[in-house]
Amino acid sequence: MTPNSSLSITKAPIPSSNVKTPGLQDDPGAALKGILLALMGTALFTIMFALPKFAGPASSGHDVPGLQIAFIRYFGGFLAVLPLAVATHRKGVSLISPQPQWHLFRASLGIASVVCGVYAATHMPLANATAIGLTNGVFAIILAFIFFGERIAGLAWIASFLCLAGALVVARPSTDLIATFQSNPAAFIALIGAITMAGEMAVLTHVSRREPLARVLLYVNTVASLALAIPAFLLWEPLDQRTLLLICCMGPVAILGQICNIWSVRFAAISLITPFKYSSMVFATFIDVLFFDLLPDGITVTGCLLVAFGGLWLARLQRRRK
Repeated sequence: MTPNSSLSITKAPIPSSNVKTPGLQDDPGAALKGILLALMGTALFTIMFALPKFAGPASSGHDVPGLQIAFIRYFGGFLAVLPLAVATHRKGVSLISPQPQWHLFRASLGIASVVCGVYAATHMPLANATAIGLTNGVFAIILAFIFFGERIAGLAWIASFLCLAGALVVARPSTDLIATFQSNPAAFIALIGAITMAGEMAVLTHVSRREPLARVLLYVNTVASLALAIPAFLLWEPLDQRTLLLICCMGPVAILGQICNIWSVRFAAISLITPFKYSSMVFATFIDVLFFDLLPDGITVTGCLLVAFGGLWLARLQRRRK
């Protein structure tokens, strides 16, 4: 295998649409742009997930229910994307999708992944739930191969698994993780959550390469807000002003992160950018150090270095391929 062939990525043809995808056709540096956008999106989503931690418990002294947080996040995202949707509509771009079933399917997958993640995190050790959830990257690459014909081969596979291994080291699951599947149904729920999250990424790739940004964002936040409204109301915990403000910030931050994610899959293959999603463990470690005075131990540092090394290696392979 020559240096220029160590990374091989192929993609299924993309039907023409009114959304340009320059990175997939005529920009030789597009993959690296996709990687940078994926890293920015991952950093923003890591911040988003950290906001409830900044908030602490609700006014009642109990933790804020996960479904309540999810509803506020999606409703906040809906409000944040409204100005963009209005501006897009005024330019003469329709906000009605010719393929609404894909948006509904994506929203359903997103809600399922949130529900599964919350259930798993509350019914099994958090480290184990996190470790199982990290397999979503593997499923995303598999789905990208099945539905988009993308392949990642050679040394790039090693770099990708280094990223996954580093993330698992940081998550630090228990040694009996495999046996957990036999004794705790929550492990299967966590696995379903990982698969649905990967499925959402695949559907996002499909619609974002064919439809305008505002339409993609508006559909998922609207559908998810409506679907989560009643469960959130039934579980609602009273929130003080500071807690409510921090959780409300999740929506706008998520929109910025989603914009980065949408553009990343327009510039690069999903099988290439997925390993860089494991950088969330590195970003989370930095947040713990900077804001919660939680110094990482040697195992955490080793895991972060593995993620960083795998990502840099994968980016270097792509650059040499170019």
